[in-house]
Amino acid sequence: MRIIALPLTGPVRGPRHTEQPSPLVYYHFQMQPRAENRRAGWVDWATGKATSFWAQFGKAPENSWKVCLSLCLERWCGC
Repeated sequence: MRIIALPLTGPVRGPRHTEQPSPLVYYHFQMQPRAENRRAGWVDWATGKATSFWAQFGKAPENSWKVCLSLCLERWCGC
């Protein structure tokens, strides 16, 4: 992965002037394309399993504990 950081301004204070001045920066992330002949390893399997498991929580019937947990954690994480 390559990260390109481009400063847009010099140091700028926050709206309430309580923060230390910091520059506004634009970040661009470049990901390497995945090789097609690469075999999927256990990390890819675990990531896919966790993603599908979490997606099923959001699709559960309304008022179930899975939907409640999903919504609470998304609010807590800021997703």
